[in-house]
Amino acid sequence: MDENVRVRRFKRAVYIAAPLFIFIVTYIMVMKEARLEKASDVVAHMKKCLSLEEVMSVSDNGWHIICYLIYELMPVSIETAASITSALFNAFEAVIIVWLANFMLKPDYRRSESFWLVSFISASSLLVGPLYLRFFNPRYYYGQSSPNPWHSPTTTAVKPFALLISIVTAFYWQCDPGEVVKVGKRQMKKTTVYQIWLAVLLLVSTLIKPSILTIYFPLCFFAALIKLIRQKGHGFFKLIGQHLYFLPSAALFLVQYLKIYVMKGSASAETTGGIEIALFKVAKMASPCFPVSVILRMAFPFAVVIIWRKTVFKDKLFNICFWQYILGLLVFWTFAETGTRASHGNFGWGNVIGSSLLWIWCVIYFFKRWREEKPGEQKGAAIKLKFAVPAFLFGLHLCDGIIYYFNLLHNMAGQL
Repeated sequence: MDENVRVRRFKRAVYIAAPLFIFIVTYIMVMKEARLEKASDVVAHMKKCLSLEEVMSVSDNGWHIICYLIYELMPVSIETAASITSALFNAFEAVIIVWLANFMLKPDYRRSESFWLVSFISASSLLVGPLYLRFFNPRYYYGQSSPNPWHSPTTTAVKPFALLISIVTAFYWQCDPGEVVKVGKRQMKKTTVYQIWLAVLLLVSTLIKPSILTIYFPLCFFAALIKLIRQKGHGFFKLIGQHLYFLPSAALFLVQYLKIYVMKGSASAETTGGIEIALFKVAKMASPCFPVSVILRMAFPFAVVIIWRKTVFKDKLFNICFWQYILGLLVFWTFAETGTRASHGNFGWGNVIGSSLLWIWCVIYFFKRWREEKPGEQKGAAIKLKFAVPAFLFGLHLCDGIIYYFNLLHNMAGQL
């Protein structure tokens, strides 16, 4: 077989293998949960997709629209439609991770090892879970949360868009303001193209789950503020113009806020009091010690950041992912809902999304350093230990996540 043909086949196959695998495992999991007799998040969201009127009654209904369309246009049950919808979004994220791994690793597909490495990175990034300490918290997921929660269809749906937004933002921030690209028959500034993409992606992600704005908007605000301080106040209106792509998603977010907390007659407004500043209120509800829970969920990414701290902060995408995670943690620890939704922890979803972003970047970066430094060929205990610690933690995270997956399939009602 011609080598170029072989390389093209591996390149195509890597975009199919891991996404297909993730589609199957997600479909099985969501189908199991959709058939639960007692109510769950999937069941509650799924029932909203039985009619267009119910779909439009939901404030953040992006997942519901896709599920409704599949249910109406295909001869399948509502449970199957919900399972296909979540599986499609998870598979979509796997495709994006494959692209990002290709971009960061620059794999040589003349060797089959590259295919297996990129496929493993993509699949494992969507299967890892928090570490488990029985004496600390007998319930695996509750309290720690996870970068890959199985029970929240809206979080599953918004994660690929959060990753895309982070990647496009990294390109946007590094772009030469004067660079021009051809779009159709006309020339456009590359920054304008990125702004259009960000406006669309933010609008879609906000429609799916507005939690993305709780981490992305503060990130852009503080980045612009730092830039303004460095420029001693010059270029204020230019900075405003560079962030006008927020307007569509901000308008949608305002409508969602009014629908949930203000509009009378809304089911949400009738059962929800509002928003309050309550330090650590929600975090303390679920975890016996929330700082320990943070470590259990993020042990591997923290190890990567600490070990390679001198280099990771030079990467634009890492900074975007890292600071979104930190901002998500601060929002979760600071704000809470009042009324009947106080214990739902909805301000924690931004942190879950941020932790997923940081996890994905750190997994790819770890294997990038492994390929570059080849610790197995090096002499000396220091470099072997440097890779052994994060590798061990990554293995534990992956094993615990897979075991939790099978435990859910065996006894979902007792695990969620």
